[in-house]
Amino acid sequence: MGNHRIISGLSAALLLALTGMAQAAPGATVQKVTVVESGGRTRALVEVAGDVQVAVFTLEHPDRLVLDLRNSRFDNDLHLPGPDGIVANVRRGQPV
Repeated sequence: MGNHRIISGLSAALLLALTGMAQAAPGATVQKVTVVESGGRTRALVEVAGDVQVAVFTLEHPDRLVLDLRNSRFDNDLHLPGPDGIVANVRRGQPV
């Protein structure tokens, strides 16, 4: 089973952005991203197979939360969730 990273209690107007660092032999694969609003709280769950180093930080204009998953790649079948709770958008980026 992959590692689970949970970010909970996101503040209003934040976006969740994923950034994977592609390398010739990535150490981890992002398999699933889920965003769920329940009881006035929003949770983002990122399922990763393999070992990964995670850097979490925020950016402004627009406000967003960034998870930088180093030495990882996105699964070919990865489907990003739509808006839920305070999360307006989920997007990903991967350097070429």
